[in-house]
Parts: sequence; structure tokens; C-alpha cells
Amino acid sequence: MLTTNRAVPMTVGASFFFDASGGGVKWGTASAVMVLGALPPALLGLVMYRQISGSMIAGAVKG
Repeated sequence: MLTTNRAVPMTVGASFFFDASGGGVKWGTASAVMVLGALPPALLGLVMYRQISGSMIAGAVKG
């Protein structure tokens, strides 16, 4: 998606697989792009879970 002069974010690029002109939807490719787009934030959230929840709890405790 980001190797051409018409670079777009992966989430916008996924919409290119939904052909509105009647050519059909490439479900396999569209699903793969969407999963790859959602994977980095999900992994980051899982890795940083303790730090995120610890920060929220520390900010809520007074004293």
C-alpha cells in the first residue's frame, strides 16, 4: 500500500478491494488487509496492558 506515489493508509487502501462497479468484492484479500491493519494496535495493547492499567490506577488514587 505504501510503495507507490499514491500512498494511502492501510485502512483507506482496504476500501480499494470493494469494487462498486459490479466487479465483485475480493473478500479474501480485503480480509487479509483488514486483519494486518488491526494486528499492530492489538499486539501493542496486549504488550502494554500492565503499563496502561497501572497508569490509570495510579492517576485515580489520591494521596
